[in-house]
Order: sequence, then structure tokens, then C-alpha cells
Amino acid sequence: ERYHELVQQEANVERLVAELMLAALGGPAPDRRTWKRALAAWRRFGRTAWPVGAVREG
Repeated sequence: ERYHELVQQEANVERLVAELMLAALGGPAPDRRTWKRALAAWRRFGRTAWPVGAVREG
């Protein structure tokens, strides 16, 4: 059961960070500040893959 809770928690973090990234890129002018914070959170939690729909900064 603890394993299930950890997997669920990890999925929730991934979902939240992906939503932040998509929100940062939405609209007429992407919000670089939100994008950088979301990217930092993504890296902090050890994600090496890019979330679906995200575009690499550059």
C-alpha cells in the first residue's frame, strides 16, 4: 500500500509540473518566469524526460 501511495504522489507531482509548464507556454506571450520555475521543479524532482506537450527552452 505504501508503494501505491508513493507512485500516486509522484504522478501528482508530475501532473502539477506539466500543468505549470503548459500554463507558462499558453497565451499570446509565454511567461518565462513561470516556465523557469516549472522547469526548476521538474529538475528538482529528478525528471529527465520532458512532459507531453512541453517544448524545450532555447
